[in-house]
Formats: sequence, C-alpha cells, structure tokens
Amino acid sequence: MCRQTHLPAAPGSACHSGIILKKTYQFVPVQFFHILGSVDQQRGCCKLGEDKYEITLYTSCCNTDKGIYYYNTYDNHQISAVDMHKEDLDGEKLISYALVKGEQFFKQN
Repeated sequence: MCRQTHLPAAPGSACHSGIILKKTYQFVPVQFFHILGSVDQQRGCCKLGEDKYEITLYTSCCNTDKGIYYYNTYDNHQISAVDMHKEDLDGEKLISYALVKGEQFFKQN
C-alpha cells in the first residue's frame, strides 16, 4: 500500500510523490508528468520573502526496468531522459549531466 495515495502498490512498483508506477503496466512518463504538473508550485503563488518564491524546481521519475531516469525542470518542460545502462555503472567516476536550460521548441515546418 502506498501511504501517500492509499492505493495498492504492485510488487516492484515505485511510489514517488504519491504516484504509483506499476511494473505490470506500460511505463508512460508523459502521464506521470501530466499528473504531477497539476500540483506544481508556480512562481508567484507562495512568496517567501523579498523577490523569493517557492517553486517546483524539477520533477523526476525512473523506469527501473529499463534504467531510464526522466526529468523536467521549471524552466524546461520538455521531458529529458538519461539511460543509465549506457554508462559504466560499476565505474568509480561520478557522472553528471548539465540541465537543459530554457524551453525547447519543436518546429514542425
């Protein structure tokens, strides 16, 4: 049982931010981001002080079957993916990626 949603959690599922991602269903990160987008903290809604606001900096999830980490940020709503199986997971070197900054637009023509 996922304590955050009070829904049954399938074996091997991940309960992240109240969303249950079941291994028995096709993993669809787009649906995950749509659901969590409904509770994003938008700049201007919660003022913390002089020119400071609480915002959702990023949202992320991971497909543990495929080893793919998905994320988007406040300033870039495009879903970015990192395939962890394309890296040396047994290596001693820390691997990091720069965040994609600014919105990305797909030009259709």
